[in-house]
Amino acid sequence: MGGCFECGDGVAKGIEQCDGLDLGMSSCLSEGFERGQLACRDCVFDTSDCNKCGDDEINVGEACDTMNLDGKDCRDVGFIEGPLSWGEDLSNQVTIPMRGLNAKRISAGFNHTCIRDLMEHAQCWGDDTDGKATPPPALTFKEISVGKTSSCGIDLTKKVHCWGSADKDPNFQSNVSFDSIDVGYRHACGTTPGGDVLCWDDVSFSTSILLLPR
Repeated sequence: MGGCFECGDGVAKGIEQCDGLDLGMSSCLSEGFERGQLACRDCVFDTSDCNKCGDDEINVGEACDTMNLDGKDCRDVGFIEGPLSWGEDLSNQVTIPMRGLNAKRISAGFNHTCIRDLMEHAQCWGDDTDGKATPPPALTFKEISVGKTSSCGIDLTKKVHCWGSADKDPNFQSNVSFDSIDVGYRHACGTTPGGDVLCWDDVSFSTSILLLPR
């Protein structure tokens, strides 16, 4: 009969998405996935073997996915210790530049990454606009933090050093002692030993300096 269709005859017709091996022109890619094998079950697409990066599941062809590292750490990939990176890598911010790079702390920004290594030096990679991935040489740090346009660190004498855009702000207080620092999208804030909070910004994105009294 002209309006009837039989699922299982191997030919996708009418309201059938597929039939047997007949998937039409469809694939995992056309169904919104990145890889895998599209199948057909009861004349409806079966995407159980399709997958994409970013779904937190480790599928065929993936070593990790977002925060899911499959229980691995640096020792599983040939290091004693150090950072594992994942995510978008358009500026090589995820591509760790050398083997044997060991870290005590790591901070990931918008498109660059910095670590404090075992010698307390800062090492950075990724986008280097305005020198934000080029830390000052020979300095040792107790803390580092990176954002979108800048990187900052507190040295062992509690003085802050920034590289990138933040150090161009005329209100940048490099002579103030800090206990902690956090770099945001286009600004940075730190706490002093007395408990005050001092913030400064990328000079091209002006906001007010904020000083919170104890």
